[in-house]
Amino acid sequence: MDQQKISELSELDELVILCGHYEGVDQRVLDYWNIEEVSIGDYVLTGGELPAMVLIDSVARLLPDVLGNADSALDESILSALSSITKLGGYMIFFNLLFILPSLLTALLPLSYKQRSCLIGCMGCLLEITGGIGLLENQMPDFVLCVLPFGGLSCIVQTYSMIESADLSLSEYVMHKMILTAVTVVFYFLAEVRFFLPG
Repeated sequence: MDQQKISELSELDELVILCGHYEGVDQRVLDYWNIEEVSIGDYVLTGGELPAMVLIDSVARLLPDVLGNADSALDESILSALSSITKLGGYMIFFNLLFILPSLLTALLPLSYKQRSCLIGCMGCLLEITGGIGLLENQMPDFVLCVLPFGGLSCIVQTYSMIESADLSLSEYVMHKMILTAVTVVFYFLAEVRFFLPG
């Protein structure tokens, strides 16, 4: 099933959906009625009810007056989704390139190997969280736990690309991330203090 097939089905006057369950539908029925089989993906489900719902929903949204706005179907189509994916891919490539900056910057500083690797990991976490955590390994678990809610600049930029056309504010989103990070820092600080206090 793809958008072209959905579009073709939406042009039909009538559409009858026969859902198979477990073993599917007897081949003789398919042959007798000349039934076209439609798949929503290369995986196995216990029944055809969920694929039928996917088919109904995707066809219905292309019918006149279902969405209320004739342009909505086009605006929210697969083309829009592909555009978002392309944007995200671009940001991910950009931040993966930026990820080499900590290594270049720390090479200029007179640091020991351990100090350099910690600094690279910390800077990496602020740029792109998963890559930075990978660099830190087990060197600074508390720092990793504290910056995890922040998610790194990569995460914020990717989120902005998704919410820029919505009524959501990037500054509010970043503020929530910073508050969550601060609360996490306080939580782990108090947990450490409690752990080291006697009794």
